[in-house]
Order: sequence, then C-alpha cells, then structure tokens
Amino acid sequence: MTPLLELRGLARHFAVRGGTLRALDGVDLALNPGETLGIVGESGCGKTTLAKTVIGLQAPTAGEVLLEGQPIAALKGGPLKAVRRRMQMVFQDPFGSLNPRATVGRILREPFIVHGLGTRAEQWRWAEELVEKVGLPSDSLRRHPHEFSGGQRQRIGIARALALRPALIVCDEPVSALDVSVQAQVLNLLLDLQQAEGISYLFISHDLGVVEYIADRVAVMYLGRVVELSDAHRIWERPLHPYTRRLLSAVAIGGAGQASADEVPSPLNPPSGCRYHPRCPFVQDRCRSEAPALRQLEGAQVACHFAEKIAASHADDPAPGG
Repeated sequence: MTPLLELRGLARHFAVRGGTLRALDGVDLALNPGETLGIVGESGCGKTTLAKTVIGLQAPTAGEVLLEGQPIAALKGGPLKAVRRRMQMVFQDPFGSLNPRATVGRILREPFIVHGLGTRAEQWRWAEELVEKVGLPSDSLRRHPHEFSGGQRQRIGIARALALRPALIVCDEPVSALDVSVQAQVLNLLLDLQQAEGISYLFISHDLGVVEYIADRVAVMYLGRVVELSDAHRIWERPLHPYTRRLLSAVAIGGAGQASADEVPSPLNPPSGCRYHPRCPFVQDRCRSEAPALRQLEGAQVACHFAEKIAASHADDPAPGG
C-alpha cells in the first residue's frame, strides 16, 4: 500500500539570535489512507512546526513531503493547487482561525471561490450541506463566529476543512481550547466523519488521553525527532522508550502528558548523542556520544540504544497509564 502521506528526513530550522533553532531535525513518518496518526510530546518538541510544514505553511529546510507518492515541494501552478485541495487543516484556536467579519456562509464558500468551483447558488447549497454534516444549526450560515460557542466554532473550522473533500486533514491541537465535555463531542464528530468520508488525520496533541482515544498509531516526538512509533493501544501497555514511559507516568498521576519537572534542553543547543540522555535514568556513555536510530523492536519503532534492556526491566511492571 502506498502511504497517503510520507515524510522523508524532514527538517525545519530557524535562524534566530544566538544560533539555529532545530524545530524538526530529520523526521521519517508515513500515514496510510483512512488512518489517524497521533503526534505527541511536550511543548517545544516540534509538533506544530511539523503540522505547518506538512500542510505547506512553512517550507522544509531539508527532506521532503510526499502526498500519494508525489513530492510536493517542486509543484507549482495547477498541480500545486490540486494537491492543496487534498490537504486541509483544523487549527487549535477555533476563533482566531475564523474571519470575525465574515458570516459562516462566506467562510464555508471561501474554499469553493478560491478554487473556482460551482456557481454562487451551488456554493451556498454545499455550505448548507457542510453545516448539516458537522451538526450545526440550520440558520448558522447567516451568523458570525462570535455568535457561537467554542465547540461550535471548531465545528465551523472542521466544516471548512471538509469543503474540498480532502484525503488528509492535519489537526493541530483541535480540542485543547475546549471544555472536556465538548472535547468528546468534537472527537466523536471527527471519528464519524472519518468513517463516512474515509479521511486520514495527522492529529497533533500534547494530551495522550485524547490521542489514545482517536489515533490508530502514535509517534512520540522529543526535541525535533521521533523517539517512538507504535500502535496507539500498545504504546500504553508497553512503551519502549524512557521518554514515552515518562509521559505516560505524568498522565497516570493526573497530567495530560507534560512530563517535565526538570528543564527540557533548548533546541538551539540540543544535547549530543541521544537528545534525551540528560533526563534519562538509564543513560550510559554511549548515549552521550551516539544518536540512536529509529529501529524496529517488538512490532514498534524506537530510538534507544538500550530499549531491549529497558523493556525487559519493566516486564513485570503495570502499564504506566493503568
């Protein structure tokens, strides 16, 4: 099966005062048709930069993004416009991502206008269908974003993302600004739409509980790199990387997945070798000098020199989230 989305050695660096900030530093990932891939990690690990680079809001410093096997960086004109129809984004802030001066009808017609699709009457009818699809009131099209609750505004954002029938929707912390009860409603809507439309999601979140609920697989990021990639349920039952265990332990004691009591190293000056070694309880000399590659282990992928020993040492432990 050809992946819907493939990232090969993806890097995104920023020149800042004091040096180069390595927000992404060699990410290899693949997302299959109809799948949800969750991306998790602490603030500053590169999740949002990954989302923006995949969708084309930022250009990669190195590496490439492929959609349905086609590299998209070199595309221009009509071919690029066609690819953009296949990829859409739902943003974290359901109010800031919507034009406050525009009616919902105008917001939902905008994708059709930009791509030259349909007459005004057809665009209006399609907007009515989108409102119904995401469970908004029938009179929504003539109202403005400020007249809706946070959860309803996020539904508007989801409806806009659906307008062009994309194959991929990148969701950047789409429920983090919502109340817990509303989060569940929006997540269930995304799952229902995926089943009905066959959409793939790249789902960015710092909340491991949310990701476990919606994702098929999970990639754990740390300082711009993927350190573990596994089935969503399996990663809870048997995490292989020390950092993943730490994140899950934070969830178990009431957090959402922000593991740090100590300070995360700066991406301006990441540690040599394994970037997690200054915080790792299992660190050895090799970790300080040699960066571990992402490799297969027990049906997952993990970037740790001593993952086998660590997994064996925790064989009798209860799951960190249990």
